[in-house]
Amino acid sequence: MLTMELSGVDPTKIFFTADNHYSHSWIAHEDKRAVRLGVKPTVSEMNKEMVRQHNRVVPPDGITFFVGDFSYASVEETIAILGTLNGTKYLVMGNHDKLYDPVKKIGNVLPQAWDGVYESRLSLLLTNLDLSDYTGSKGSELLIVLDHFPLEEWDHAFRGAWHFHGHCHANNCIEQPKDMVRFDVGVDSRDRVPRRYLLKEADPLTKFSPFSLDELIHLSVIPPNYSRERR
Repeated sequence: MLTMELSGVDPTKIFFTADNHYSHSWIAHEDKRAVRLGVKPTVSEMNKEMVRQHNRVVPPDGITFFVGDFSYASVEETIAILGTLNGTKYLVMGNHDKLYDPVKKIGNVLPQAWDGVYESRLSLLLTNLDLSDYTGSKGSELLIVLDHFPLEEWDHAFRGAWHFHGHCHANNCIEQPKDMVRFDVGVDSRDRVPRRYLLKEADPLTKFSPFSLDELIHLSVIPPNYSRERR
């Protein structure tokens, strides 16, 4: 499992999302995402509104981790959509994300178009994280295991590590397992289970937007600080 370490990030400027499914006709129509977004039931209108909601929440200096199933579009259209989204963008690939093969001209993920692409599970270690607004302490560390698919157990799960995933489209895996923190950060989670995820001050016009770490921390118990000996 690959590990990325980020130090001193602002919890209000790091975001997580999944199952965006840009240009996926079935999602727009049969799953009625366009209707739930409040726009005309077309792929283009769904895409535009998804981009708008992302940019309403994520600032230009924000960091977003897309935990799989970003796009159903061609590689060219996928790159164009990426170019309209604010912030630094990392992809942890899901089952609908395929690396682009220039010879066969298939696939929708061109790694050069992203700030980073991970073909499987990513361990995200946040160090020097200021959690004073939540716990009264500073200099904390938080380990988050990112995988498109929900896991029953994950690295350091019983030592306070969290797990963010997608794939379920809020249909299951919503309840946290006992003594562990697991979230379906897919865009459908806000819309279909708002009482579980939405903060009171949440913008009703951004219910398909990424979750900020600040928001996710508020919705769970802060895990114990890590020590380097325990990793």
